[in-house]
Formats: sequence, C-alpha cells, structure tokens
Amino acid sequence: MSKEMELMLAEIRRRAEEEAKKILSKAKKEAEEIIARAEEEAKRAQMTVVKPEVSIIRKRVTGAASLRAREIIMRTREEIFSKIFEAAKERLSKIARGEDQSHDYREIMMELVEEAARKMNEKELIVVMNERDRKAFKGKIREMERRLKKSLGYDVKLRLSDETHDDIGGVIIYNVDKTKTFYNTLSGRLLKLHERLRYKLNKILFEG
Repeated sequence: MSKEMELMLAEIRRRAEEEAKKILSKAKKEAEEIIARAEEEAKRAQMTVVKPEVSIIRKRVTGAASLRAREIIMRTREEIFSKIFEAAKERLSKIARGEDQSHDYREIMMELVEEAARKMNEKELIVVMNERDRKAFKGKIREMERRLKKSLGYDVKLRLSDETHDDIGGVIIYNVDKTKTFYNTLSGRLLKLHERLRYKLNKILFEG
C-alpha cells in the first residue's frame, strides 16, 4: 500500500480504537452500576424472606442484572461500529473535498490509480471518477501517465471516462474491453478496513 494511504488508514485505525475504548468505558460503568444496584436489592431481599429462599432470590436478581449488563455491552459494540464507520467516512469526505488538508488528496488519487494499474498490468486503462474529481483531475492525466511510466517501467495510456461514479472519492478503473475492473474508491477501502477493525474492536470490547 502506498505511503499516503497507509498514513491515512493508520490514523483512522488509531482514532477508531480510541473511540472504542472511550465508549466502552462508559458502557462498563453503566453495567457495573446495574450489577451494584442488583446486589443491594438482593441484600434487602434477604431481610424479608426466610433463609432457604435467600440464595434463590439473590441468584435471580444478580443473574438478571448480569444479563442486562451484557446487553448494554452488546448494544455498545454496534454503536461503536456504526459511529466509527460514519465518522471515518465523513473524515474521508472532507479530505476528498479539500476541507481537511491533513492528507494530500491529490497524492492519494495518484496512488490509487498507480495501485490499480500495477495490479491490472494493462497498457491502456479507462479511469472513472466522481463528478467533482473528474473536473479537478481532468488536466492531470498526462502527469499520472508520466508517474506510471516511472513507477512501472512501461507506458500506460489513461483515458478519463465521461462516465462518473457516485462515491465520495477514489477511482474505478477498466481495461479497454472492460474484461477487468479494479474498484479503488474511498468507500471501498473504508469497508475493507472496517471488517479488519471489527476483530480488533471485539477484542477491546470483550477482553479489554
């Protein structure tokens, strides 16, 4: 993966983990309060029932509380996944629109095209962008071609398609006869990252 993309995705991963820990801390506190209240309720119940029933009531009260606490943690997991995905998507949108200049979107687009060209191994490619990017990069196609030649060691002719996609950014690239397609949109990259994050965030949620 290219340097600018690596930096951007690494930052998204870091922010996702920080957000997960923050939300989890709040959820665990709520779960602990539920269990603590249940313990108090069980103690009060001991004073109003005969001795043989004390253990049964205590288990029933604390068991129900533990179940509610786990439901909070499970609900929190989905909240985290949803919040992180939407926040990351909005961040990528701002980068693509030029509103967040912490990452060079022009460089990211160059890298996305280069990555696709390297994988497809074709001498002529059709590049599809969204409407905003098509206008911004229309005059940079020759520059992309020069960069590809330097990187790949052979000429690759790029044709900017009249067709556009509706993603927040990135490219979709075809070979001339459209037998090969490479999807390198920002949302697509985010979805791949999101799936990898699920495993790590589950560990934070249930082992942290």
